[in-house]
Amino acid sequence: MFGVLFNKKTKREQKFLENKILKNKCRLALLGDSVFLEKTFEYLASKKIIPEAFCAIEQKSNSLNLKQITPDGLKKYTVVICCPNRLFKKAEQIVLKSGCKNYIFYYDCFCNMDSLPAVDYRKYFQIAFPAFYNLCVNYQFTAPYGIKILPYLELVITEKCSLKCKNCANLMQYYKNPAHENFKKQIKAFENLIKCYDQINILRLIGGEPLLNRQICSYIKKIFSSKLKNKIKAVEIITNGTIMPDKRLVSLMKKYHVFFTVSSYDVKTGKFNSIVKQSLKDRYFLSVAAGDWIKCGTIKDRGKKMAVLNFINCFIKNLNTVKNGRFYVCPFAAHAVSLQAVPSSFDESVNLINNKEISKEISYLKNKKYLEVCRYCHIENMKMESVKPAEQIKHALAYKVCR
Repeated sequence: MFGVLFNKKTKREQKFLENKILKNKCRLALLGDSVFLEKTFEYLASKKIIPEAFCAIEQKSNSLNLKQITPDGLKKYTVVICCPNRLFKKAEQIVLKSGCKNYIFYYDCFCNMDSLPAVDYRKYFQIAFPAFYNLCVNYQFTAPYGIKILPYLELVITEKCSLKCKNCANLMQYYKNPAHENFKKQIKAFENLIKCYDQINILRLIGGEPLLNRQICSYIKKIFSSKLKNKIKAVEIITNGTIMPDKRLVSLMKKYHVFFTVSSYDVKTGKFNSIVKQSLKDRYFLSVAAGDWIKCGTIKDRGKKMAVLNFINCFIKNLNTVKNGRFYVCPFAAHAVSLQAVPSSFDESVNLINNKEISKEISYLKNKKYLEVCRYCHIENMKMESVKPAEQIKHALAYKVCR
């Protein structure tokens, strides 16, 4: 189980990864735990990259045909850390204390996932998901000439949420009268969009809290009954861990290999432990979202100069979003427009209904140097303060409505 929060690699790091590790030109040792050790070893071996040894952090693996070493022995190797995110800090401390000079995290080994066969994509998706996410957010997927790839897409199905988080990055804390999205309109928009691409790597069903929308199963069925379903490599549901998936949803997640990502917030209504137990019992894919949140400032006009700086430093501009039948570059833009928190002229989106120029308009939008809506964004040129996740408020926050 893991969270997803990664940065781009430096050219030196990328060169080392590609020239040394992926070409099997250095001595490798694995430092990790349980299934992460096993799956990382299996994937590396499939690429003819054979580690020489392994070191267990907590749970010993019985299936690795490798020499087991103590932490002190790691200094002789380049180390691949392969463990759940809760053990990342402990693993780093072990590596640094050993005197090892080179180490990477397991998801770095999947840096060529964009060219991975579909069978392997499914096979390793459970542990490689951070690699997919990192590639989608920070890199451009490569593809043969003429092949159009949309690495990442969020399909909003509701504004309603079972929590009221003060620093929700998707601005749920500002909705006074949240509503579910129009099912027919969103599905039509999605189908029209996907026709313009040959592949979507990650499709996220998101809210608010998507499990509040009783049509969530209808969304999943519609997506996988479509003639376009083979264009989608992976589908994920993002939930805040306050609602248990019912039997019907669990059945569909298992049938279509839908990935379920749950947050482990410390809130009274949380059902995190129950969801984890259910996933183990019913054997469906589960990941755990973790990590600090950033403090979201008020929605206000910070000027054109700030818009340019925000866009340059933005880490969510590849989190493309479909809301209310329209395509947005990011979730902030989608919700800021929906809330009427920005001028109507800043609605820099693409209509996905009855539009024959979808592909052309999206290309134009994604190639702009900045968006006007960035003037209102809380990124504030990367000067961000970390805050406790899911801090609750009683009422929706106030903001200035732009007519």
